Amino acid sequence: MKSGNDDISLLECMKEADFEAIEREVQRVSKDLRVNQSLDPFRVSYEKLHSEFKKSIEREKLLVSKCRELKQEAVANAARVQTALNLAQVDEKAIASLKNEIERAWKLADAFQERARRADEAAGELEAQVARLSRLMERRAGASLDYIMYKFIGCSLLLTA
Repeated sequence: MKSGNDDISLLECMKEADFEAIEREVQRVSKDLRVNQSLDPFRVSYEKLHSEFKKSIEREKLLVSKCRELKQEAVANAARVQTALNLAQVDEKAIASLKNEIERAWKLADAFQERARRADEAAGELEAQVARLSRLMERRAGASLDYIMYKFIGCSLLLTA
């Protein structure tokens, strides 16, 4: 028997009073059947049927209980799966962000390396230029010293003469 909810069982629709009423009715019918010996085979079958009905009800109770447990487990697992999916999505975003950050860092490192290479080249060129200018200054200084000595010696020769 189903109402608006698919997981409602026959047991849930029947009240305890309904089961008690069925039990009383079965006892009454069984008592009536005991009166007539010729109805004994029918009575035995009726009582067996009632016994199976009671066992069926007990099994249904167990199954309904197990279904509820499984449903709760499924809901809990679904929540865990959703949490795991959310965490995976957050992790994917973090990984993508870290990849971008690493790419930027490599680009910066490459740029710094290129700047350092150019700075080394410029420093080498400047050192060569300083060395060339130093040699030029030495030559000029030597030439100026020769000129000064010439002038000085030439003047002193004139003064002594």
